[in-house]
Parts: sequence; structure tokens; C-alpha cells
Amino acid sequence: MIGLLLGALGAGLGLGAGLAINTRMSRHTAGPVGASLINFLVGALVALVLVLFGVGGRPDLNAAWALPLGTFLGGAVGALYVALSLSAAASLGVTVSTALVVLGQLIVSRLVDAFGWLGQPVRPLEWPQVLGAALLLGAVAYLQWERNRTPGS
Repeated sequence: MIGLLLGALGAGLGLGAGLAINTRMSRHTAGPVGASLINFLVGALVALVLVLFGVGGRPDLNAAWALPLGTFLGGAVGALYVALSLSAAASLGVTVSTALVVLGQLIVSRLVDAFGWLGQPVRPLEWPQVLGAALLLGAVAYLQWERNRTPGS
């Protein structure tokens, strides 16, 4: 269990660093969409190398092609995520935009769990989860207020 928790934390750390890296790339390429394209091309190359080395097992492409078409929307959502988060980070900064991304993820993941959307088991909504989202919203508001208050940010 500790390994999974640390892995999820590491994924979050990687996303935060990746946003800063891709924001820089966005300024020097064709903007957020161009940076998103480069991001996914590099990511596809890394995934290909990992597959060739057998990391995580070999994908069953026949099984993948048999899945419903909507299953492939994850890639489209990912590309939009990168482009939108880069646009937000360029104006709001990496901290505020990351907090907003996490808030958005928390909201949609709770809806998915609460209603069993996208083939997930139903996990009822509980008040501590609503409180957590409200606290995160407060943190976003505070971070943006602090950013606006600080000269040169």
C-alpha cells in the first residue's frame, strides 16, 4: 500500500514538474497545442521503448481494438489537458493552475465514483470528501489572491 501511495505522489510530482517544463516549451514552440503535440510524441516514444523492453508486460493490441470507441477518448482528454493546463499556467502560474487541475480532478473523480460512471463501481459521496473539495477551492482562491498581491507575479 505504501508503494502505491508513493507512486501516486511521484506521479503528481512529475505532473507538476512536467507542467513547468511544458509551459517553457509552449513559449518557444507553437504555443500550448504545439507543446502538447511534442509532449505526446515524446511520451509515445518513451512508451514504445518501455514496451520494447517488456516493462509492464506487452499490450494486447487485438484486445484494445475490440474495446468500444469511447475507450480511446482518454488520449483526446490527455491532449486537451496538456494544452489547457499550459494555457492556464502561462497566465495563472504553475501553482494556481496545478491546484485548479487537482480540484477539477477531485470533482470529476467523485462524480464518477458516486454515480458509477465509465464502468466504475459506485462509491457513495460522503461529507468529508465535500469538505476536502471546499478546502481545496479555498486554497485555490488564496493562492490566486496571493499571486495578485505579489508584485511581478
